[in-house]
Amino acid sequence: MEGEGSLSEEIARKLFQQCVAGVQHFHAHGVAHRDVKMENFLLARNEQTYDVKLGDFGASSHFENADQKPGTIVGSEFHVAPEMLAHKPYHGAPADVFALGVTLWVMLTGKFPFASSDDEFYKALIFSPEVYFAHEVAKDLRLS
Repeated sequence: MEGEGSLSEEIARKLFQQCVAGVQHFHAHGVAHRDVKMENFLLARNEQTYDVKLGDFGASSHFENADQKPGTIVGSEFHVAPEMLAHKPYHGAPADVFALGVTLWVMLTGKFPFASSDDEFYKALIFSPEVYFAHEVAKDLRLS
């Protein structure tokens, strides 16, 4: 599926539900992946559908409780949560959820939501309280 651009909402929904289920499974067992991104979801063809598997646990960490914060900043550019970019203490599970949101956005639009080659502009976009939606995102997927 690489290089095909954005996915239809129907296909994205089916794949994303599996992505969320995989991340949720590890969170339920006290593991934060900390590098959730499209490239770490593996697709296995199963007749006419795909099974999604989460891979690459090199940056993962175990947490004892929801208040525990990892000591290191890890992840991939354009997927890391704002608190990680700000070098603030963060919770691994919510950071994974932020990365899931980026993953869904990429599935639906074929683009990163905050991408910029200018680091300062990128940080301004991600820290901005304003959210702008591309015209190609369906109205029922918008927050407002």
